[in-house]
Amino acid sequence: MTRSWTTKSIRVVATLITGLLLLGACGVPIDVDPIPVALPAEFDLNPTTTTSTTVPDAEGARFHRVFFILDGRVTPRTRELADDVTVQELIDTLLAGPDEDERALSIESRLGPDLVAETRELVSDRSVLVLNFIDDLDPEASPFLGVEGELRVEAIAQLVFTGMDFEGTSGVIFQRNEVFQPVANGEGELQQLDADGVPVPLTNTDFLNLAP
Repeated sequence: MTRSWTTKSIRVVATLITGLLLLGACGVPIDVDPIPVALPAEFDLNPTTTTSTTVPDAEGARFHRVFFILDGRVTPRTRELADDVTVQELIDTLLAGPDEDERALSIESRLGPDLVAETRELVSDRSVLVLNFIDDLDPEASPFLGVEGELRVEAIAQLVFTGMDFEGTSGVIFQRNEVFQPVANGEGELQQLDADGVPVPLTNTDFLNLAP
């Protein structure tokens, strides 16, 4: 039994020696010592920061809607404005009118470029938007908003739809030089006045016949 194990051991050692000689003959290094590798100077073995893909920051701006006229109905168009845009800025954007591309598509506005409006809140209900149009014209000689009939109804619809699209607005009423101005709805019916002489606020439902 002892001789048998000795013979096996001799054979194993011989096999190992033969293998090592073959590796050396083939040019494969058998040095087990580590070989130093030169790294670039900017390479950090212990990084303290991570890298990430830069995504354009969309925060601070978003699209808001203003309403113009197309084929006798109001039509929404988008404008990129500040995320915290005020209702005054939104109405001013509406009054600026359609851009060149929109006009090429026959999109119009019944609101003249010379109109000036101040936005306010109704004292008794701050969710009601008051649009006070300022001019130095004789109200007996010049129509409100500079237009009459169907054109004024469409102009009012533009203002109501745009105002109602502003978050928190429950209705829209109008003034001319700080005097309440009753206007007609989409059916041509003049606004009713409440007990204090304030017109009942208009909403989109008052212009369903002009809705997009």
